[in-house]
Amino acid sequence: MEDKNAAMWWDGEKYLYDTVAANPNYWSNLTGLFDKCINKGQLSGFLVDKSIPMEKRIICFFLDLWHGKWFPYDNLDAIQQY
Repeated sequence: MEDKNAAMWWDGEKYLYDTVAANPNYWSNLTGLFDKCINKGQLSGFLVDKSIPMEKRIICFFLDLWHGKWFPYDNLDAIQQY
């Protein structure tokens, strides 16, 4: 299950990497959006778990948004399993 789940996220991780490489401001904008959502109490679970490094939570935040946009009817808790 892990390999299949990881493969599902590869395109999103690659997209994020390529986007940040082309536009370094993208990462700071994404971080700002993440902070805004945290401050508004819109995030929960592992996204607010301070034992997980911030960068990892921001990447998962992005992947969750990416998945919701491009695959809205797929398994919505798949990011939790990843």
